[in-house]
Amino acid sequence: MVLNNCDAPNAFLRAEAIRVAMASLPVHTAEGPLSVTMSLGVLYTPEFGCIPVEDILREVDVALYAAKGAGRNCSKITGGELLFMTGRTIRPGLEDGK
Repeated sequence: MVLNNCDAPNAFLRAEAIRVAMASLPVHTAEGPLSVTMSLGVLYTPEFGCIPVEDILREVDVALYAAKGAGRNCSKITGGELLFMTGRTIRPGLEDGK
């Protein structure tokens, strides 16, 4: 998903809204409802059009694996030295939205 002209806090909030919405909709199977959760990696950058796609995918992948490593069913955002939400740095440039 690409959110053009979206600042970091709003990009993170959008990811969280998607995650929460997915978790609230069980998948109905022949054996009953199945709850679904998801982990999301978000990359914030004001230079989106200037960054090679390989670098974008690498950075968002790092954020995704940080979300999975944090216990899954959460969102993590990366974007340089950006600090917001709690400001707790997981690795340089990777932030925790909790």
